[in-house]
Amino acid sequence: MNFKIIPSKGYNYKVCYKGLVPPYCAFPQKKIIQKIRGYSTCFYNYENQLVKQIIYPSELWFTEVSPDDPVENFIHTLTYYYPDWTTIDIEKKTI
Repeated sequence: MNFKIIPSKGYNYKVCYKGLVPPYCAFPQKKIIQKIRGYSTCFYNYENQLVKQIIYPSELWFTEVSPDDPVENFIHTLTYYYPDWTTIDIEKKTI
């Protein structure tokens, strides 16, 4: 299992991935729907046969997600760049 820490505005994103598929960018990207964000998101990807999980920091729990949400947009960018990702752990930057 490989991982990479990618910094972005106010957060560090730790992406764990299997490394089976080389990084690429898939288009068209999915649209972000308006919803309430929970503790984490977990689902099964039938195409890659992977269990995938996104773990949010406590300050993002139960906040509203809009189509222009910067955190969700960055997550979508990461999921397209790393198609065989398994976990994305979001942490608030301390410095």
